[in-house]
Amino acid sequence: MADVTANSTDERPNALIKPRMGGIIWSMPKVGKTTYACSSPGTKWIINLDPEGYVSVIEKMDRGEVIVWDYSDLSSNNLIGFMNSDKIEKKIVENVKEGDTVLFDSVTMMNKHGLMLAIERNVGGSPKFSPSLEAPGLAAYGARTAYLGDAMWRVLRATRRVGAHIWFLAHEDTPERNDKGDFLYQSILMSDNALNVASASISEIWWMKDTGNNGRNVYIKPAEMHKPMGSRMFRMDEAAFFKLKYDPEKPDLDQPHSIASLWKKFRDTGKKLSVPS
Repeated sequence: MADVTANSTDERPNALIKPRMGGIIWSMPKVGKTTYACSSPGTKWIINLDPEGYVSVIEKMDRGEVIVWDYSDLSSNNLIGFMNSDKIEKKIVENVKEGDTVLFDSVTMMNKHGLMLAIERNVGGSPKFSPSLEAPGLAAYGARTAYLGDAMWRVLRATRRVGAHIWFLAHEDTPERNDKGDFLYQSILMSDNALNVASASISEIWWMKDTGNNGRNVYIKPAEMHKPMGSRMFRMDEAAFFKLKYDPEKPDLDQPHSIASLWKKFRDTGKKLSVPS
């Protein structure tokens, strides 16, 4: 067996893993997930599946801070074919540099395309049942999760190989309620299986809340009947959230709440961060 050296291209999961940040940011639509995720370190490379999903960061694109790979016009068949192949891994490895950040925007759109493709392929269909958007069936939902899980794993593997940060962006799911219709909790629009795929290689799950008057809170642990949230970067014995103070028109490293600044402080000190006040 060949030795692993400093210049090795060994692709085993644990070979030469470079320190990097990985996470999920989720919220209701239009809360600012993409804008805030684009405060991450290095050049930001957006795998864009949302039509016009990058409009909020056009100024950063003009400054060369953000580069968009736009796949929002692809058919479900072509999109899944691309994201479930080594093409997406090759794209990342050949372009993204160590210390850059990749944004998968969004998990929600990948789920939508996966379900549509499963229905087109008649997954779970039989002489007595034809999958449809109104009634996809368990097999179609399973295929949707498999397509998403494979895409996420490929992006995680490629970003880990080059030492880049990775954020998956997602929306809130339909609220969970009991038999009486009482609200139980609000969760992420992402199956448990797909979440498990990501959780093995990420450290952060943050929920963003619009508080009105352009205010935003970033939650790093379960609160307000929302879950899951969690962090290895912040102290978990302190506040559940911080009030986000961030202006995308200013340099990220000049702003303490930018993800780039938080990551730099975490790496420089080697200690978990206090939740910003």
